Amino acid sequence: MSCLMLYTGCFIIPQYKGGNMDFRKLFREFLDLLDWEDEIAVDQDTGECQIATGYTIKGQGYDLYIEGNPENSFLSLWLYPPYKVNEGKSVDAVLLFNYINNNYLYGGSLSLSEKNRIRYALVLDTENAQVDAQLVRNLLASAAGCFRFHAEDIAAVSLTSKTFEAVKADYEHREQVRARREADNS
Repeated sequence: MSCLMLYTGCFIIPQYKGGNMDFRKLFREFLDLLDWEDEIAVDQDTGECQIATGYTIKGQGYDLYIEGNPENSFLSLWLYPPYKVNEGKSVDAVLLFNYINNNYLYGGSLSLSEKNRIRYALVLDTENAQVDAQLVRNLLASAAGCFRFHAEDIAAVSLTSKTFEAVKADYEHREQVRARREADNS
């Protein structure tokens, strides 16, 4: 049995042999689609494939990992910002991540590791699914969009004395301004 951790809990997923996804081919098509020159690491024993590269969002370098596990047919995407949560700020950070995960729609979710590393994670079960390079590109776009929209607030809570409550008030204020603009334009 393997355990897949999500911000909402732990789901037990039985392991089985033999997936139907050719991750090496999928990843090559994805890299070609984006015109990237990155290498695909392949574990010859397990068939697991990984792309480990950098990705730039608003001038900041993020760590990007995309993995394919043929044994359980999982496609995983992880995106890490270039900073960690400062000591003493993990509660505020986790509260903000839960707020974002619950109030905004992205394919994955934000979480915090035991070493205070921020992570956007998405795991997709590809068994008997039609997965192509464009879908992987869309998954990456969703992850990047999460940080494009929320990076300043994540950094403020993670790196400064700003609290979750203050950032939440900022979100609520921006929503009120947006709602007023929409009302004025209709």
